[in-house]
Amino acid sequence: MFKVGLAILVIIVLSLSLIPILSAVPTGVFESEDFSVSNLRTGEYDNRIVIAGTIKNVSDEPISGISFVAQTFNATNELTGTIAMSGPRLPLEPQQEYSFEIPTSSLAIEVDHYTVSVSSIR
Repeated sequence: MFKVGLAILVIIVLSLSLIPILSAVPTGVFESEDFSVSNLRTGEYDNRIVIAGTIKNVSDEPISGISFVAQTFNATNELTGTIAMSGPRLPLEPQQEYSFEIPTSSLAIEVDHYTVSVSSIR
């Protein structure tokens, strides 16, 4: 009986060592002159990283022509993806907020960190 229990314990320990370790949540950097960001985060959809957050117009005037560029990197700082997309069609008034989601083509398991840049024309 003891040998059977020990054999089961050895099998369990060995099988646990074969389970892949999940990567940490990617960290992000936000870059913009006219906007602040809150709740910058990532999620996962279909094994791909989705970057989300809320920008706020911190300037003294309405801003239009908003565009986003997101870049994802692996743990060795190699670029794994770049995506550019436009933001709201209407201008954001001072202190107005806009929530965004940027779906990427980067596999979640590959992404260690990312940057989000927001630019605009006035």
